[in-house]
Amino acid sequence: MLYAELRDAPPPHWLVCAGPGADPALVDELVRKLPARWAGPLCRPPEPGTFLARSLAGRALRRGRWRCNLRAGGLAHPLVAQWQQRVIRRAAAVLLAAGLVLLAGNLCWQTVVQARAQRLQTVVAALAAQLAPDARIPYGQEVAEAQRALAERTQAAAPVLEALRSELYVRTSALIETILAAGAACQQLQTDNAGFALRGAAADWDHCERLAQRIRALGFTTQIEALPGLDDGRAAFKMQGKWKP
Repeated sequence: MLYAELRDAPPPHWLVCAGPGADPALVDELVRKLPARWAGPLCRPPEPGTFLARSLAGRALRRGRWRCNLRAGGLAHPLVAQWQQRVIRRAAAVLLAAGLVLLAGNLCWQTVVQARAQRLQTVVAALAAQLAPDARIPYGQEVAEAQRALAERTQAAAPVLEALRSELYVRTSALIETILAAGAACQQLQTDNAGFALRGAAADWDHCERLAQRIRALGFTTQIEALPGLDDGRAAFKMQGKWKP
């Protein structure tokens, strides 16, 4: 009745479930008046006196989301109690298996991490031993010791590195490459920031002149002077040059 009074509610479905002891006149009166007051389909099921009991029994026996059981605790049916125990045991077994899987995964992950850490430690120790072969390195201090040794080597090699980055090194390298490309032999080469002095030999004097032209193309002024020829017939020369800024 309360449901039928709700606003915008769907029409009620009337089921006549009067038992054998019900007043037929009252039942007929309700059948006539209720649909008139709250319009909706009306049905008189067969054997109306047992309809509700049969519906409840059928719902209790069927599987599905609407299944119900009114017997609980000590009144529960043994089959229902066994089924509930099976559900509990199955859930416990699933949780136990999941816990074992997580435990095994954690152990495996720890083993993998420890193995990788050990490999990294071995590599770091080997690198530290290469950078500081005479040092006795405590465990765990390999990185710091290697950094210290690398800093010392870098500081010791600073003059050499600075010279390799200087403009004089660039010009000297260009001179050597030009001499070798011309096929000349270099007996002595002195360079500084102002220029160079070269003593060498070539196949003939024409090759000496072409070498001077190549060196002038690098940005030098050159003065070449012939020297006594070598025993193998090659022309010897002396060349001086100044760098043109």
